[in-house]
Amino acid sequence: MLALRLGNETLSAITLTVTCSNGGKSRTRHPITIAPDWTVDAPHDMELERIAAGLGSKLSCVTLVDRIIPAAHDLWTAEHRLCARFPERTVDARRSKDHERPG
Repeated sequence: MLALRLGNETLSAITLTVTCSNGGKSRTRHPITIAPDWTVDAPHDMELERIAAGLGSKLSCVTLVDRIIPAAHDLWTAEHRLCARFPERTVDARRSKDHERPG
């Protein structure tokens, strides 16, 4: 898995404060931590919340951990691929002896 990097430096874990809801009026703010290997630490029993979500509950932390953060990881990966530097091609490098124009 891609580590969080900025230039040549690996970033440490990122801690964010999120608002967690259960689909009703109950909302709680709590921190989550995204480690450099993109694993997420939340103050919930995520396996139990996934079971509850499977039974019809709407839990925002499950969506965050299972969908939003992986999407952010994919975006991070795509951005780094787009930012990769390609070797510059010179006129001589584009020509080969097989494709030279006659005379």
